[in-house]
Amino acid sequence: MKEKTQKTPRNGSPLPSSSSSLQRTDDQPDKGDRSDRHLKGKKEKAPRNGSNTPAGASSLAKRQDDKPSKADNSNGHLTAKQQKVPRNGSTTPSSEHTTDPKRDDHKRKKEKQSRDKKYDRGPPNKYKGVRDHNLNTKLRKADALFKEATTKMKKAEILLQNEPGFLEAEGLEKTYRFKQSDLRHHVDVTTARKMFDLSLPLGPYNVDFTRNGRFMVIAGRKGHVAVMDWSSGQLSSEMQLQETVRDVHFLHNETMFAVAQKKYVYVYDKNGVELHCLKRHLDVSRIDFLPYHWLLVSVGNQGILRYQDTSTGEMVASHRTKLGPCDCMRQNPWNAVMNLGHSKGVVTMWSPSMPTPLVKMFCHPAPVVSLAASQDGQYLVTGALNNEIKVWDLRTYKELHRYRSVRPASSIDISATSLIAIGQGPHIEVWKDGLKERADRPYMYHLLPSQTIRSVRFCPFEDILATGYSGGVATLAVPGAGEPNYDTFEADPFQTKHQRREGEIIQLLNKLQPDMISLNPNIIGAVRVKKRVSVNPNKAGEAVDDDAELEAEEADKQPSFSQSKKKPNKGDLDRKARELQRRKVERAEAKRKASEAAIDVGAGASSGALSRFYKRRKPAPSA
Repeated sequence: MKEKTQKTPRNGSPLPSSSSSLQRTDDQPDKGDRSDRHLKGKKEKAPRNGSNTPAGASSLAKRQDDKPSKADNSNGHLTAKQQKVPRNGSTTPSSEHTTDPKRDDHKRKKEKQSRDKKYDRGPPNKYKGVRDHNLNTKLRKADALFKEATTKMKKAEILLQNEPGFLEAEGLEKTYRFKQSDLRHHVDVTTARKMFDLSLPLGPYNVDFTRNGRFMVIAGRKGHVAVMDWSSGQLSSEMQLQETVRDVHFLHNETMFAVAQKKYVYVYDKNGVELHCLKRHLDVSRIDFLPYHWLLVSVGNQGILRYQDTSTGEMVASHRTKLGPCDCMRQNPWNAVMNLGHSKGVVTMWSPSMPTPLVKMFCHPAPVVSLAASQDGQYLVTGALNNEIKVWDLRTYKELHRYRSVRPASSIDISATSLIAIGQGPHIEVWKDGLKERADRPYMYHLLPSQTIRSVRFCPFEDILATGYSGGVATLAVPGAGEPNYDTFEADPFQTKHQRREGEIIQLLNKLQPDMISLNPNIIGAVRVKKRVSVNPNKAGEAVDDDAELEAEEADKQPSFSQSKKKPNKGDLDRKARELQRRKVERAEAKRKASEAAIDVGAGASSGALSRFYKRRKPAPSA
């Protein structure tokens, strides 16, 4: 019978587990002897010195000869059953791996507070003062739905463990010194395949991505336009328009894109077939698209901002900026308000429902040439011809900090992870954490010798920055630029044709009206409850006096200082004219009654009923 092999334990055996790889070749059994193969752990060749340790493990025995045996409990040490030994043979005590429970509780509380602050929708609706029962019920249901949605989002965030990975420098290294050629050897094969540089002679080029980041369109100044699935390298269409092209932008998906040509704006499909010619958009220099409202927005040398609905073809609004030609326009992704930069250093914010700008900010003493808004709508980055780049807080409309550039910033873009890409001359700089506080040095830097940057755009859900310059198009790897956790109901990079068709129908059904665009989108669906003024301010909640309520209403009706400076409309003028006419009639009536009373006194009549029969006398002139 074959003897059973003896399994050596991992803890404190005379033959360590690592000794099999350290044994000498002469101590191994002969390959031809098959009878001793299964006795590998049983038969061991004794060393010449007579010790019980194998020769191959002599070095290990010398290291451990001063240590007491774990099985020996005579010296007060723990036995092998009481003390766990790691597999790597380290002697680190288990107490070092234990964590402080108080510290863990504090960490969990901080994470919960950050999630609450992130998904907080503000204070609930004040429906206690609403007397309408149906409206009160609707507001209560809306609050319940908000709480349920917030709870679900907090739970879903726990499952989203993917985080963006940024570059980390060691020692005296700096991240902005890393070159694209060095990064190519350290990234995966898929990302390395997406890094390319196309040398094209018909520049400078504008670039744009779809919302899911799968397709890219490029347009050269001299008429070269191409649409491609850039991640796989498949070219959808390529055409030469033989006309000046100023800007290009995708519409709701990759099937349609708009091109601002020399005179009009044209709409093409992904195969390069012309679908529409928008002749009302004249001499356009910049175009943009609002995906939730299906609005194509354009502005040009005429200084007219135009909104056109791409689902119905209707011209929604046309506003005159009255600030001259405009070559700088970007949308705020949070509230769909259009931001325009003008040659007088002014930035204006527009909505289709207002013929005048919602906000007018003086940002630079020089013409504004580029701007971009963050994804959360809280920050605005502007660049001017005086080589200044400023960061603004859109909640207070105040400047936070500023940067100096070598050249004027020709293009600015902000990623989903708040990275700022700035194209200035031949230089491309990427700034990390530059919105909330001022950054000391750039995160990444790239140089295109003898070229001029025209546009920079981050690819959604990818660590890629696309840039169009005077000599072609290039894509750069920017670690940490893409959002790792994406919503497939919002934009899916891996959607199929069936999902694309379904998503297009859902977008049409969920289309928002142009009148819903405002600076604060949270006011949509909210109800303004009139404030009730209490007689005794120390006792809130008591019955309100009628006189105090009337005084509060009159105070609300009185115009404020800002409203008094506004230009009156036609209704106000008519109301003032009627008021003047009424006062004129009252003065005439009072004058007539005064003259009748004087006649009655002169005639000695006790009543004024017969005053019309009396002969009127002129009053004697006073001495």
